[in-house]
Amino acid sequence: MRHFALTLAAIVVVLLAAWPVAAASLTLAGGTAWNLPMPLTIVQKGEQDIRIARAEWETRPLYEAPYYAIRMAGQTWGLSVIHHKLYLLTSHPDVQSFWVSHGYNLILGERYWRAGRWMYSAGLGPVLTHPETTVRGKTLADPPHAEISFEGYYLSGIAGSWAIAYVLPLTSWFQLVAETKSTAAWARVPIADGYADVPNVALHVNIGAQFSW
Repeated sequence: MRHFALTLAAIVVVLLAAWPVAAASLTLAGGTAWNLPMPLTIVQKGEQDIRIARAEWETRPLYEAPYYAIRMAGQTWGLSVIHHKLYLLTSHPDVQSFWVSHGYNLILGERYWRAGRWMYSAGLGPVLTHPETTVRGKTLADPPHAEISFEGYYLSGIAGSWAIAYVLPLTSWFQLVAETKSTAAWARVPIADGYADVPNVALHVNIGAQFSW
């Protein structure tokens, strides 16, 4: 719960900083994501690099801190934050656990195109991660010493997105939103005595509520 609260606090700060985009709506959504197998490279001081050619991940949307998405949008521009999560499924004898579960967070500045009840968007922005890993018996401290962090959070990489959403008006100020979004990201996250390169390509499905003014 502590990490969940910190993640929400960080997102609130980002959203408040973005308020000048002349937002006209706020969307809160839950959902999940399916992740394509991607290469995983782990570099640890004094050890041979670990290379997994097709690392498989799952999202576990309701486990611990839940998966969620928040959007603050104007008519053509806005900001979206996705609390994406990654749990490594592929086994390796030297990797006891590899989670980026309190956030493989995607913070996306977005451009919107609207056609009736449909909305299309493209986004680009940084990846903020909170890795929790044990490699060769060495566990990443929280927060790791000699690293710049806010309770274990790291500005780790870059992400892009493309999405299509359907908006169903219920009142003048309340709508239901269903969205599917594809994302592609690359992040370098710290581990004990090293780092890991963690690219991710995912398909997200979100359903939520939109409040307009």
